[in-house]
Amino acid sequence: MMIAFLLLLTVAINRDSQLFGTAVQEWVNPKLQTTDSIPTEWITEDGTHVVHSLKLANGITGFAGATPVNVYLRDEVVERVELLESREDAEFVNSVVDAGLLSAWNNLTVKEALVLPVDAVSGATYTSTALIKTVGKTLAYAAHVEPKSTYDSISLKNFAGLLIIVLAILSSIYAKSKRWRIIQLCLNVVVLGFWCGSFLSLSLFVNWFSNGMNWMVSIVPLALLLTAVVMPLIGKKGHYCNWLCPLGSAQELLGKAVKPRLVISLPLLNYLNYLREGILFLLLFSMWIGVGFDLMGYELFTAFMFRQASCVVLVMALLFLLLSCFVSRPYCRFVCPTGSLLKYYQQTNIK
Repeated sequence: MMIAFLLLLTVAINRDSQLFGTAVQEWVNPKLQTTDSIPTEWITEDGTHVVHSLKLANGITGFAGATPVNVYLRDEVVERVELLESREDAEFVNSVVDAGLLSAWNNLTVKEALVLPVDAVSGATYTSTALIKTVGKTLAYAAHVEPKSTYDSISLKNFAGLLIIVLAILSSIYAKSKRWRIIQLCLNVVVLGFWCGSFLSLSLFVNWFSNGMNWMVSIVPLALLLTAVVMPLIGKKGHYCNWLCPLGSAQELLGKAVKPRLVISLPLLNYLNYLREGILFLLLFSMWIGVGFDLMGYELFTAFMFRQASCVVLVMALLFLLLSCFVSRPYCRFVCPTGSLLKYYQQTNIK
């Protein structure tokens, strides 16, 4: 487990050259400020006032990192907001752009733009929320006012996700009814999967190591991680995979609908179990040597955010869901690298 932990740290450094939101160069040499070469504001040749967000919105991150912007102003009126290159997934960024979020502040005075209520884009919550906060910080600087707090209250979506986690804990301890088991699985798929888009994945872990964690935005996946770590300590091994994972729940629900099931021979079953472990360490090793970072994006959990998921992920998810009608939880048991990581935690930390 410690090896996998260190590999994840190394992957974060290899991919983003930073750890917990701080550039690696600054850890090695605190006097070195890697962002000082980028000015906070400047005037273009045509007289446009440009304000850059990198220093102003330090600590605000989306799913994969910061969402830096340039805000273009003329006579204290917002001409446009330019989203700069970031680590956010292209599909999420495209959905934000297509939703017209970047143009929401256009033609407003700086003071009007500061008080404009702007909603996050459904299906790209992390990216759009980070972008809204980043623009707010940048506009506050331009208006010479104190920026609003970036503290997030618990939304209805997050409250529902936390409630499902509590129900899963209680169900695993007290509920023995098969009917309640089905209800719990359905809630996992609908609430945690499609509504919250919350699940554990290698990509999530690497992003946390790289960028740090916005505690309120990540409250549901953080609660999932705490559950996955704590529940095995009280005898509930594999609790996250068996009781909370939305993809595992969807596979189990489909599996209950079809009988008879395919019988897998013991030698093949052993081979498939080793396959999942091999996939985990192949992914970690490839990223450790600096290649294959995009492979994390092919974990099938993102299929729940189907509007932004790639076609490859959607097709693969569909195939595994169809296969789950005949083989119990095939992705969980034979492929999932995150499941392997959690299994190693249990084996190395729980007697």
